[in-house]
Amino acid sequence: MKELIGREVEVGTPGMTYSGKLLEMTETEITLQTETAWISVPVDQVSYIKKAPEGSSAPLFDPGG
Repeated sequence: MKELIGREVEVGTPGMTYSGKLLEMTETEITLQTETAWISVPVDQVSYIKKAPEGSSAPLFDPGG
């Protein structure tokens, strides 16, 4: 899973799917940077982590507007 750090991923939990850039993984939580915020998901709630499909997410910052 460490190879996904810095990449766009999908993180699934029983009630939600989060998409964003994987910033950090610890023994207790996974931290993502989404378009509007940073999100921490407790590891014990994660069902899966996978690389996001190519072109599936909007850029985090678009200086062109």
